[in-house]
Formats: sequence, structure tokens, C-alpha cells
Amino acid sequence: MPAPKLVFAIGSCAAGGGIWFDTYNVIGGAEKVLPVDFYIPGCPPRPEAILYGVAVALGLAPKQSAPVYSRQEFLSFVESGKLPEEFASSREVVTEAV
Repeated sequence: MPAPKLVFAIGSCAAGGGIWFDTYNVIGGAEKVLPVDFYIPGCPPRPEAILYGVAVALGLAPKQSAPVYSRQEFLSFVESGKLPEEFASSREVVTEAV
């Protein structure tokens, strides 16, 4: 095969063994057999996810990820009533106990 080669682990089973990860005949994900460049999650992975993973690998789409907030940061957002920009379009914050 001509170089460069890209290896994708598509789906939960290829990425980590899936629901059978701890059985005697499964050694884990595909990375234990050959080096994996890109992981596409899902069980089963959606076609859009596969296309997006290939586009990211080829440099055709920017890699996106959701911001990660600690519990304290999130609670401070809730107490103040002001959410970060990525949540601004969602529902209003309810600060009262139900």
C-alpha cells in the first residue's frame, strides 16, 4: 500500500473491546494489534461520525470538542444565573429547588 496510511478504530468494539472487553477471547481494542491513528466512537457509530472522523484525519474539517468544566465551575455558573456562551442558546437556568 502507498504511504501515508491512516488507521481508524471505528466503533466501541474496535476502540476498546466493546461490551466484551473482559471476556477470555477479546484482548482489547485494535491498538493492541496495530497502531491506531484515529478513534471514532459509537455503538454503532453514526455515518455522520465516520464521515467527520475521516474529514478531520484528512484536514478537511476542524477538530471540535466540548468544553470541560469542573463541578465547582458549573455550580458557580448555576448560582450566578449566567451560563457560558456555549449554553446561552439553551434554556434559562433554574436556581430554585423544585
